[in-house]
Amino acid sequence: MRRLISCWILLTIAGGIVPAADASYTPASLAMELRRVKKTLEEGGELQALRALPPAWRVETPERSFSISSEPLRLLLANPTDRQKGAAWLDHLAENLEGSVAAAASSRPQEHAELTRILARPEFAANAPPTRWELFQQRVINWIREVLTSIFSYAAQHPTGSTILFWVVVTGAIGILGSWLLRLWTHANQTLSLTAPEPAGRVRTWEEWLRASRAAADRGDPREAIHLAYWAGVLRLKEARALPVNTSQTPRENLRLLSEPKPAGAPASPAFQESLSGLTSGLERFWYARRPASPEDVRESLRYLEALGCKVD
Repeated sequence: MRRLISCWILLTIAGGIVPAADASYTPASLAMELRRVKKTLEEGGELQALRALPPAWRVETPERSFSISSEPLRLLLANPTDRQKGAAWLDHLAENLEGSVAAAASSRPQEHAELTRILARPEFAANAPPTRWELFQQRVINWIREVLTSIFSYAAQHPTGSTILFWVVVTGAIGILGSWLLRLWTHANQTLSLTAPEPAGRVRTWEEWLRASRAAADRGDPREAIHLAYWAGVLRLKEARALPVNTSQTPRENLRLLSEPKPAGAPASPAFQESLSGLTSGLERFWYARRPASPEDVRESLRYLEALGCKVD
């Protein structure tokens, strides 16, 4: 009898051939309802329990919905000799439902932990959910696409507007090209200024470059301060005969010359290599590439000058 009941439950759940249910339950709440019906039977309320039975119990789970027919219980309750079997049917069905709830509760944390561990692997890094910045970018792109679609739709419907749009686009393209050329020209002038910052005539000493760097930092211009600190370091190296005195090189050429073997009596290049490399890096990032500089970046350049033998205090 127990095996027959189990087969009927499995066929009912898997097949889903039962008519629509009159009531909807979770597995836990249906188990409680079946316990209540069983108690009613045990107290002698067979007719009351039979009349209260719906055609089927509809069970909702996170994965799916299915129905359990009450017809097997009706057949058992219709025969007075099978009422004990009806109580056993209810008890067995309730146990199966309670077991499924317990199994789902115990497996859910383990499944979540396993999924988290799998998604943490490097090969799944590119499949992570989009960040807020990526979602914002996508919204901006969608907005621009909608604006362009509206503009082109208007241009298609109005020939005059299409002509105006054409000239607006041409004017904008010319403006962008001119801006790019102006920036390129400014960039070229700045590159030339890196190779020969000294005015014609008297050559300033590294002490003068250092004072000018400090003055630029005091007036809130850290980029200029880093630029001047670099040339103070170059003049200090020329004074120490680590770099050629009467020539003018680019920053990268100075680094290369400093790494070359020196004649006997000249200072060893490795003693100055790290400091000049740090000054050159600051010059390229903040003066040449025009990145924002801070007072701490100025202090770092001054520390490199100290390592070259400059008295910065």
